[in-house]
Amino acid sequence: MCHVINLVNLIFKKYETLTQPLEWHHSYKRESDATHSAAFFPPKIPVPFFPPKIPVPPSGPRKQHNFVSRLRFIATLVYGSKRLIPSSYALVVSATGLTSAVRGGTRNSVGVVCDNLTGNVKEFHLQNPLTDCTNYADCDAYVRSRLGGKVNPTLLKLKQLSHFDLSNNDFRGIPIPSFISSFGSLRYLNLSYAGFGGVIPHQLGNLSSLRYLDLPGDFEGLVPHQQGNLSSLCYLKHRGGFVENLQWLNGHSLLKHVDLSYVNLTKASNWLQVTNMLPSLVVLRLSGCGLVHFPALPVVNFTSLATLDLSFNSFQSSILDWLFISLNGLDTLNLQFCGFHGPIPSGLRNMTVLRNLVLSYNSFSSTIPDWLYSFSHLEYLDLSFCDFQSVIASAIGNLTSVAMLDFSFNKLVGKLPRPFENLCNLKEIVLSGTSIGGSVSEVFNIFSKCILGGLKTLDLSGTRLSGNFHDATQQLTQSKNMAALVLSSCLLFNYIPVSLEGLSTLQYLDINNNSLSGHIPASLGELSSLKYLDFADNNFSGPVPESLGQLAKLEVFWMSGNSLQGVISEVHFANLTRLREFSCTENHLVLQVDPTWVPQFHLDMLTLGSGQLGPKFPPWLCSQKNLAVLDISNNGISDVIPNWFWNLSSKVYFLNLSRNHFYGEIVDMPLVFSISTIVDLSPNHFRGRLPHVS
Repeated sequence: MCHVINLVNLIFKKYETLTQPLEWHHSYKRESDATHSAAFFPPKIPVPFFPPKIPVPPSGPRKQHNFVSRLRFIATLVYGSKRLIPSSYALVVSATGLTSAVRGGTRNSVGVVCDNLTGNVKEFHLQNPLTDCTNYADCDAYVRSRLGGKVNPTLLKLKQLSHFDLSNNDFRGIPIPSFISSFGSLRYLNLSYAGFGGVIPHQLGNLSSLRYLDLPGDFEGLVPHQQGNLSSLCYLKHRGGFVENLQWLNGHSLLKHVDLSYVNLTKASNWLQVTNMLPSLVVLRLSGCGLVHFPALPVVNFTSLATLDLSFNSFQSSILDWLFISLNGLDTLNLQFCGFHGPIPSGLRNMTVLRNLVLSYNSFSSTIPDWLYSFSHLEYLDLSFCDFQSVIASAIGNLTSVAMLDFSFNKLVGKLPRPFENLCNLKEIVLSGTSIGGSVSEVFNIFSKCILGGLKTLDLSGTRLSGNFHDATQQLTQSKNMAALVLSSCLLFNYIPVSLEGLSTLQYLDINNNSLSGHIPASLGELSSLKYLDFADNNFSGPVPESLGQLAKLEVFWMSGNSLQGVISEVHFANLTRLREFSCTENHLVLQVDPTWVPQFHLDMLTLGSGQLGPKFPPWLCSQKNLAVLDISNNGISDVIPNWFWNLSSKVYFLNLSRNHFYGEIVDMPLVFSISTIVDLSPNHFRGRLPHVS
């Protein structure tokens, strides 16, 4: 039987009574969260809700997991040896009367695993169950699901605890409790992105049985050298703090995975010599460590190394041939943003088993070497922002295994070579910001052989492709998995084909800044997966279809800079409950809604400049508490600004009420403006003194 413990008091020592729910924190930092755990490769689509491409997170989306709701209401698991029920169960009684059970030897919904024979608690799996933060709704759910509070030393009664996971929660910067070092049986400790801070306790070096240590967080100070005592360690991951010498890693013969990314290693001049002597090392990640040079190695011993990530350092040199000649067993190499210059050295040509290669954001200032096209195992190739020149060679047709190809923002010219059609495994193509030209129909013909069927992302924005958008996109109906189609700032004309509705999986559609015309087809309302829609800065005319109000997943909607006409009513927003950005400036639209209308969405950005909102101030704006950008300029509003308006948001950094007919006095603005905030109230008919601004 599992020993019964007071789980709420035990793990989360709160100031509240047990009848109150656990404290859920709503602070949110975009640079943290679970995305870090899988962020070896950066997202390529410039939209916040698209996740990193690879590696795929270990679990799929779980948007409404009931783990948190159950844990939140747990009231008792009272510690003791008394046998409460005659089986290998421990009773979990919640404050709501809900009961569930913990089976011996298995993980239950609360995250507790007990020993089959003794009933002792062996494992706590209290990580945030929501690991995906791929859109606004998921991010909100993720934040609400984070646990917080203080970790109670009563946990020390669990003498057999071998697995402790509190990852992806929010403990508000409190230090890691030093008493954790007393868990003599602990083999797995994961406190990654749990919101712990301060200095890493040196007592963790006492965990002699530990095999897995994951401590990414906002840590400071010296990474304790006592971790060198953890001789059984196989997996080591840190974030934050600094290291003056990596000598303490010597002798870790079992270490297979070392990730010290964003630990300051500027003083650890022996980083390469030490890691070179780890005989079992398979993964080495030293991203963002402040490394500036490669120390000389008499012998390269990275015989087991499969993954090397040195991204976001400042080597400011050419890539060293002597090092990479010996790394011919590498599976993954990430040298993004390393300050390398000069041509790619020929030493890399020995890495014929490479599957993932990232060289983006360096200055190679050369052509893409022909030998790179012979890497038949390559699946992920990112050469973006590398200052490559010339054309894409026909030999690219040899990369038959490649699934993600990014050549964006290079000085590539000419047309897409015909052998490109052989890349049948492609899932993502990003050629944005290049000078690749030719007919868009010709390009889509190349894709139509075998690529379109499996393609998920196609980004050709900012290229010199031109032609008839309607005719070219007819072939897109072959695609059954397309999630992102980005054709902005090309030279496309004609109108949107009705057949586009066949892209039922499309989440991201960006065709802004072309010469497209005609009416917006009502069939766009059939794209039920759409989250991002941008057809701004074209020549579209006619009314906005009411069917767009059925796009229940839509978060970003831009249609500014067209010649659209007619009325926009509540029907256009009927199911847009997730909408965060809406822009329809520079059209001929009238926003006509009932005075009592209360939108179901909560916008971060709203731009309605040069429309027709007036003559009264729109009362529905009082429901928009999250606005950071608001533009209702030149809307024929002739009214007094209501006092409630100035209490709308503390996030506003752009406010444009200009070119209306506002009158009366402006009250003191309680809004907290930063030095970069822009407020435009001209020209109107205000009177009185200038307001006091907080």
